[in-house]
Amino acid sequence: MRDLAMFNLAIDTSLRSCDAVSLKVKDWAPHGHAIDRATVRQQKIGHAHSLRGTKAKLIYRRTGNPRAVQLRLGHTKIESLAT
Repeated sequence: MRDLAMFNLAIDTSLRSCDAVSLKVKDWAPHGHAIDRATVRQQKIGHAHSLRGTKAKLIYRRTGNPRAVQLRLGHTKIESLAT
């Protein structure tokens, strides 16, 4: 159950795996109540992010909007997107 929840969280949020597994319950449910929105600062690491890329490709196919992909992945420059 936990692994499935973590998998869905990573896919739906496009978080890198190292960022998803470092989340604590207090990050999204302080004082025992779930919050509507959370901000996570993502870490930069030097290897491929295949699930993250898959979600980005799906967003681009559905919207045709590279800016939407840029925002979803947290890139500061649109040039950071791979073609």
